[in-house]
Amino acid sequence: MRSRLIACRSEYVIIARGTVTRRPEGRENKETPTGAIEIYPDEVEVLNTCRPLPFQLDQAGQVDEALRLKYRFLDLRRPEINRNLQLRHKITQAIRRYLDEQLP
Repeated sequence: MRSRLIACRSEYVIIARGTVTRRPEGRENKETPTGAIEIYPDEVEVLNTCRPLPFQLDQAGQVDEALRLKYRFLDLRRPEINRNLQLRHKITQAIRRYLDEQLP
């Protein structure tokens, strides 16, 4: 089989077909959920590409706030922001539930 180098970015959507194996002892990456395994692809297909993001989501805390606000749709994907939105929803829901109970 002839191999061809495919340039991929973290934002790309791909399909990788191949052998999935457990990483050797001591080589696991404990910082990622899939850090205990690795794939040796026989075939990779790029389904969709993306222009480079204006900032990396995992480094958004170090980015200028004006840039984060300009690209708010990206900022909302961050776990901290998502948790804040869920908390705000629950608080608002509790307030509305309480006020509904106070109606005659």
